[in-house]
Amino acid sequence: MSTPPAQPAETREPPHRNSAVQIGEAAERVGLSLRTLRYWEEMGLLVPSARTSGGFRLYSEADLRRVLILKSMKPLGLRLGQMKDLLALIEAGESAEVLSRKDLDSVAARVGGWIEQTSAAIEKLERRLGEAHQLRLRLGETLAACETTRRLARRATPRSAS
Repeated sequence: MSTPPAQPAETREPPHRNSAVQIGEAAERVGLSLRTLRYWEEMGLLVPSARTSGGFRLYSEADLRRVLILKSMKPLGLRLGQMKDLLALIEAGESAEVLSRKDLDSVAARVGGWIEQTSAAIEKLERRLGEAHQLRLRLGETLAACETTRRLARRATPRSAS
């Protein structure tokens, strides 16, 4: 029996728990700010499954999985409308067995388009990451040159007799 490949932390499912969690714990578990969760709720991307009698938001495991999907969209720089569309497609695909043939074909075609867009965005991010790595190397070389110059300057400076 083969083991599925490990998922990066950003897409890993939250640990399973039996009850819903309040926004603070939800934010902590998914690695986002409370502000982001509230904003996504205001924009209609996220709706907590329930609220306490005091009005506090409660997030289920399904809600947290949805948040992780949204979080994975952030580096792609998608607009809110695109995020809503993509999320709807993902959710439609997860219940593909109830779709009509026509709807299934439409979802599949749109998902294919999103795969192309996502691949292009990943390539762009990888290029930018490579540029950032080059900058870090250059900074390391600059630091090494500074340290060498400081050591040489210390050796060249005569010490005063005490």
